[in-house]
Amino acid sequence: MQEARKGLTTPEQLEEMKRKLAEASNPEGAAKLKKKQISKHLANILFLIVIFCMLFVLYQIISVKRTGEAPNIFGYYLYNIETESMSPTLPIGSVILSRRLSDPSRLESGDIVTYINLEGERVTHRIMEVSKDIDGNTVFRTKGDNPVNDMDKDFLTPDRIESVFLLRIPLF
Repeated sequence: MQEARKGLTTPEQLEEMKRKLAEASNPEGAAKLKKKQISKHLANILFLIVIFCMLFVLYQIISVKRTGEAPNIFGYYLYNIETESMSPTLPIGSVILSRRLSDPSRLESGDIVTYINLEGERVTHRIMEVSKDIDGNTVFRTKGDNPVNDMDKDFLTPDRIESVFLLRIPLF
């Protein structure tokens, strides 16, 4: 008996079809059905957007690993503070969000920046002084917030600045 029913519509499916037809013929039921369909389409679109964003972030991570640059999504960077040079403002293990600058020469004393030092290391320090070099170009003196730190020995030029600090991301 079961073999003969294979491929046929079950009684439950027939009842469901009857219910949907009754709803569709009723103006209120048709509106509910349409709202349900719209919400289903919106959920699918949202799901696709989330998947696209996740794939984009994955692509960014892979390309960053390959090039050695800092992770950057739409001009925003995440950095992990690895030394005590910015304590107590940014203790070791802090994660900070920074953004790329369109014009680093507009930075002011007191801004926290992440830059590449002359040894090629990424450093996050505070700008203590803004001045001009002998050619009239803007240069910065930087220093970590830790009281035991001295001023950094090298002047920082705008071309080596990667980003400016926005906020510290609280981790539990």
